[in-house]
Amino acid sequence: MTATVTLPAVLHCRLAALRRRIRLLGASRGFARSIVVLVLSAGALIGLDCWLDLPSTTRQMLFWIWLGESAILSLISVGLPLCRRIDVRDIAAAVEAKYPDLGERLTSAVELAEGSEPGHGSPLLIGLLLEEAAQRSQTLDFQPAIPRRRAAMAGVLA
Repeated sequence: MTATVTLPAVLHCRLAALRRRIRLLGASRGFARSIVVLVLSAGALIGLDCWLDLPSTTRQMLFWIWLGESAILSLISVGLPLCRRIDVRDIAAAVEAKYPDLGERLTSAVELAEGSEPGHGSPLLIGLLLEEAAQRSQTLDFQPAIPRRRAAMAGVLA
């Protein structure tokens, strides 16, 4: 017997919030890294100009190259994390790594709900698993499962 399975709305919203957090932390980390690279490359170009006393056309050419570098770097380091596909199963696994007392209920619920095939087994048992996963995770804070330390360190460095 097969049954279509949907993730409870509470869990879906909380996992979607973690997906947004992952994207924003990746974009902020990429922004901070691009700031560091652009400041260092601008400093190197200014130092090169002071050392060699470059003609103005060469300075202008280096400026436009640096500007193009900044546009490409910003697009890659900020744009890609915002558009990256993030699997909900990976998010559920990260939450369960933080809270092992969930006993893989969250991962199982997500896999049943996100699978391309309908859930196999008793619809009542599957429904109980989904409800138990929602109930056990109701009081848990999912935010610490995705730490922001790396993004914060990159921001401090920038």
